[in-house]
Amino acid sequence: MTHFKIVFFGSRGRVVAERTIPCESYWDACQWGWKNMPSKAEDFHTEEASYEEKVEESERENDLIILRAFHILRKRAGLTKGLT
Repeated sequence: MTHFKIVFFGSRGRVVAERTIPCESYWDACQWGWKNMPSKAEDFHTEEASYEEKVEESERENDLIILRAFHILRKRAGLTKGLT
């Protein structure tokens, strides 16, 4: 499995979103890009991700897991209402 970086572009070539995803091939990554294109995006570019991009995406995913875990703990302690 290879990681691919997908960059979505809006009007005038502005970057709307970036994602790093694991896929079997370049064409699978392109198919994922078409299926998951944000509504503001008009086009996208797919390329094999570098090692730094893979690590950064992994760290982001880990941070989200930690954030959700702490939210659950705060909710159980009665310190917060709900995750928005």
